[in-house]
Amino acid sequence: MKKHVLFFIMIIKVMLASYAMDFDEDCFGFAISGKSYFYDNHKQLKENTIGRIRRDVINALNNEKDATIEEKMKLLLHEASYHAECNDLVKELLKSNIDPNSEYLFGYPLNNACSSGSFENVKILLKYKANPNLGSSLVIASKKGHLEIVQLLLKHKMINIDIKDAFGDTALTGIFSQYAEIKIENARKALILMLLQAGANPFIKNTNKQDAISLAKKKGLNEIAELMKNFWRFPKGI
Repeated sequence: MKKHVLFFIMIIKVMLASYAMDFDEDCFGFAISGKSYFYDNHKQLKENTIGRIRRDVINALNNEKDATIEEKMKLLLHEASYHAECNDLVKELLKSNIDPNSEYLFGYPLNNACSSGSFENVKILLKYKANPNLGSSLVIASKKGHLEIVQLLLKHKMINIDIKDAFGDTALTGIFSQYAEIKIENARKALILMLLQAGANPFIKNTNKQDAISLAKKKGLNEIAELMKNFWRFPKGI
C-alpha cells in the first residue's frame, strides 16, 4: 500500500514541479507551495479526524490502481473537498487545473463539500467554476441543514432552485425527507423561508408524488405547511 501511494506522490511531484510537494510515510503529509498538510497528532486536527482523512484518501487511491495520474488527482480533489481541514489543498489542486466538475461514483467535489458542511471548500469550488447544479448540491445542503451553504448557492447565477436529486426531492421537499438531518425547528423554518424568498416552488412533487406542503402536514408541521402555501400565493404579504 505505502509503495503504491509513494509512487503516486512521486509522479505528482513531476506533474506539479512548480509546487514543493513532499510526502511523509508516517503522517501522510503534503507540502504545497510551502504550506504543509500533515495529518498527525502534533497538529491542531483532532486525532479521529486525522485518521478519517488518512483512511479516506489512502483507501480511495488504492482502490483505483488502474486509474491514470490525472484521474487520481481528480479523486484526490473529491476526497479533499469533503474535509474542511483541506481547503488549502483543494485550492492548490484547482490551481493546478484539476477539473472541479469531475465525476466520481455519481458525485462531484461540490457535492462532497455541501454534504460535509465545508463552507470554505464550497466557496473555493464555486470560484473555480464548479457547476452548482451537478449532483443537485442545493438539495444536499438543504437536507443537511447547512444554511450558510444554501444561501451561498442561491446567490449563484446558474443555480436551478427547483432541481431534483435521485429521490426526486427538491431543496424544499428534501427538508422533510427521511434523510434530512435538521434537528432544530428554527433552523428548518429559516431554511424554508430562505428557499421561498429565492423562488422555490412548494408544490413540486417528489417521486412519491408528495410536495413540500403535504410532507410538512404529514409530519404534523401544519404551521409550516400554511406558511409555504401562503407565501407562494402572497409572497409580498408574508
